Amino acid sequence: MKGFLTLQNVLYLDTARLGRMSPRACRATIDFARLSHEHGSTLYSDDFIQSGCESLPKTIRERYPGLRDWHGPSRLADRLQSLASAKADWRVLLAARSANVMKFAARLQFGQCRKVLITDLTWPSYEAILCRQQKRSGNGIHKVAVLASLLQDKCSMDEVFDRLAAQYAEHKCDGLFLPLVDNRGIHLPIRKLVDRIRRNAEIRFCVVDAAQALHHVPLNLHEDYCDFVVAGCHKWLCAHTPLGLGFYGRQRSREFIGESLDRWLQDGSMDDPLLSYFRELTTGESHPFGETVPVLPMLTANGAAIDADEQTHERFQSQNRRSIVELIQESNWELVLPTSEFQSQILLARPRGKAPSRSANGIRQAFLVRGIALTAYDDGTVRVAIPKHVLSHEVLTHLHDTFKQIG
Repeated sequence: MKGFLTLQNVLYLDTARLGRMSPRACRATIDFARLSHEHGSTLYSDDFIQSGCESLPKTIRERYPGLRDWHGPSRLADRLQSLASAKADWRVLLAARSANVMKFAARLQFGQCRKVLITDLTWPSYEAILCRQQKRSGNGIHKVAVLASLLQDKCSMDEVFDRLAAQYAEHKCDGLFLPLVDNRGIHLPIRKLVDRIRRNAEIRFCVVDAAQALHHVPLNLHEDYCDFVVAGCHKWLCAHTPLGLGFYGRQRSREFIGESLDRWLQDGSMDDPLLSYFRELTTGESHPFGETVPVLPMLTANGAAIDADEQTHERFQSQNRRSIVELIQESNWELVLPTSEFQSQILLARPRGKAPSRSANGIRQAFLVRGIALTAYDDGTVRVAIPKHVLSHEVLTHLHDTFKQIG
């Protein structure tokens, strides 16, 4: 189907890498840039960021309609709380980089725990942060390999969780760090694992990596199964502009986390200007940060959160998943998935019965020239993030033909 897809309607299946910017996030970006260009951002921005669009003159609101969705940082925090299904007394942190939120989480965890259990599903850069903090603290990490058990052996949830619980107790762990969804799409029902571990052992501090989970799978933070969550806005939420998020509020650890944050901001050992600024805006507590704060990520996150709240995509996404699974199975590819208990809206597939003849970039480019964006790996595996909008028969036929041609 030569010329079937253009730059305007590329079939985007790469949300697990970087989400396609949502409409409101896009409008906020454009109009904030226009405001900054035409008026200079300092003329209106202070009151606007703190109080919302109502603080702007009527003529400015009418000229820059993409800014009308902003109603201040507290409203943004409320929207993010809602997306995470958190209770009203949970707190939200914003930072310029997710890595800074992760560093904070690691410092908290090793301040409470002597040994933290992790798995080989941990994102490598986050594991590196954990290991550095572990060495500073003199405490320990116990790493359990579960990837092969999930993708090759197709172990059940009971088998995997019983093994993790046994390892946790045997190695005298008292902390837990796990991704809710890993970069391969493996969805760990962490609440169930936490309940299983707590039958025989104490979890002093549980951290959840939700970078691939926010607006992808339910976080259900109202169930109070963890102490801290690290997340971001640029993947499934589709804010596009990177923004680190932290959620906390469990009664047993809320005070410890809040006091630690204030102390480390005050002594300068936590250095993220947006985190300091957002904390000041939402609590009134002053933490001098001494540099220009990137405020656009707050606006794009806000717009994306509104779009996410208005979407009813579950039915379309489920149908898309079934259709894509079927067309991959009909081509020269095979799915690489765990059992249904661990599946998400990310699919892995690889050519059936042969070694890859292209590099990861070569595979990615082969799909891209046919109008399809996805992630590829050197072993020939591709990662498909299921889109939330309806896929037409024509689009699915093109996707099927492309898999057959490249496989």
